[in-house]
Amino acid sequence: MPARYVPALRAMFTAVQAPGMVAMVVVDDRTFVAGFGRTNPDDASAPDEQTVVRLNSLSKLMTGEVLASLVDAHAIGLDDTLQQHAPAGGRVPVKRNTPPITIRDLVVHTSGLARDVPTSVWQAVSPKAARWDWLSRSASIRTPGSTAEYSNAAWLFLGDAMEQATREKYPALLKRTVLAPLHLTGMTLSPSPAQCARLLSAPGVRCEPMTPTAASWGLYATPADVSLWLQALMNAPAGTSLHHSLQDLVARDELKATRALDFAGRAEAIGYGWLRMELAGRVVLQKTGGGARTMNYLIMSPGNKRALFVTVSRMDIDMLRHVTRAANALMANILHDTF
Repeated sequence: MPARYVPALRAMFTAVQAPGMVAMVVVDDRTFVAGFGRTNPDDASAPDEQTVVRLNSLSKLMTGEVLASLVDAHAIGLDDTLQQHAPAGGRVPVKRNTPPITIRDLVVHTSGLARDVPTSVWQAVSPKAARWDWLSRSASIRTPGSTAEYSNAAWLFLGDAMEQATREKYPALLKRTVLAPLHLTGMTLSPSPAQCARLLSAPGVRCEPMTPTAASWGLYATPADVSLWLQALMNAPAGTSLHHSLQDLVARDELKATRALDFAGRAEAIGYGWLRMELAGRVVLQKTGGGARTMNYLIMSPGNKRALFVTVSRMDIDMLRHVTRAANALMANILHDTF
């Protein structure tokens, strides 16, 4: 890590009061990593590029890439209704005089669905069947297509729709369209014992397979893999699905309102999981994630081929607000720095 960035990162680590933190800066084809604190309760060494981290809702970005590839292959359409790709017996309720939920609505958080499915869904023998039963009995909070409000639940149904459209399980889709082509061998939904031993985590956190929530959250990865993925995104040729996955799907001024989307900065548009905002006179894409006592933030400028990724082993919303503010300030310097 360039010495000029270390004081800001160390101040961030001190402020968040987490057991451990790993930060990564990507500039063109170069990657710089700095680790602070300890990796986990059983490993006192500082985290590094081979430490395993939970991506949490950053997993949605990979789901967006899967969707972009399926849209390009005409296997599914953004303006298809969710009902068109519902599993057998699945019913998506539609209110009178309101439009149906579309695939686009699921991606850009305009589905009107609740933020999360009830806890009882996860306690069911079949979580997928339980969530579709829940959906059939649910009324949309808001009219689909009008207001963007963050929803983890929507992305679970997006995963189901893609499975139905392709007759392929989501983990297999993810591997075929994203992980294998980009050679992301350390990115997984089911970490091995060896990977679990290197997991950045706080006391009491379990390292377990996350397949049931794969399309919305659940991927594990090393910073090294995240770097390979970011470099592939920033160098994606125009016209490819990878490049399309960075495009806007709806602008802020096209919506009636936005809710719970400006956490890390004012979102000017929503794409395939990414939120677009302005920073230091540059267009950047950003995404936050949190879960299992771990929180992360990723900010990237495709035009400048620069990115910053931070993960901390602590779960606290106010703390994440500090991380995003401090990371944005650091990224502003990175965008205009010379290397």
